[in-house]
Amino acid sequence: MTLTKSASRAAFARIVGVSGSRATQLVQAGVLKADGTLGEWIQAYCAHLRTQASGRTKAGTLDLSQERALLAREQRRVYEIKRLVDEGALISVETLKWVWGSKITVARNTLLNMGSRLGVLLAAEDDPARCADLVDDEVYGALEHIAGVSQTPLPAPKQ
Repeated sequence: MTLTKSASRAAFARIVGVSGSRATQLVQAGVLKADGTLGEWIQAYCAHLRTQASGRTKAGTLDLSQERALLAREQRRVYEIKRLVDEGALISVETLKWVWGSKITVARNTLLNMGSRLGVLLAAEDDPARCADLVDDEVYGALEHIAGVSQTPLPAPKQ
C-alpha cells in the first residue's frame, strides 16, 4: 500500500485505528476528500486531530481560548459578588424579603393600633383643632416608629 494511491476507507481506518464508520463520517464531514490518496487522508486526519487538540473549532462554536476567557470572566464575576456580599454592599433576596416583611408587619400593627390609642382621646375632645392635632401627632409618631427614626414633626398648617 502506497501513500500516493487511493485506498479504501476500511484500509485507512485500520492504519489510523478508527472504525470504518468513523472513516465514512470523516469523509461526509469534509475532513477527508472522497477522492484523496492515502497520504492526503492521513495528513488531513492528523491536521483534524491537531485542530481538535488545540481547541480550534468550526465557526459558530467556541474554541479553547474563548472558553477560558468566558470561564475567567465568570469566575471574576462570582468573586466580585462574593466581595460585595462580604462588604455588606449586597444582600440576598431571602434576607431582603425577611427585612421588608418585618417592616411591613411593624407598619401594619402600628397603623391598626392607632384607632384604639386615639379613640379615648378623641372621644373626650370637643375642639376639632385639638382632635386634628392628636391625629397628626399619632400619624407622625406611627410613621417615625415604622421608619425607625425620631424626628420632630412639621407643624400642622394653620387654618
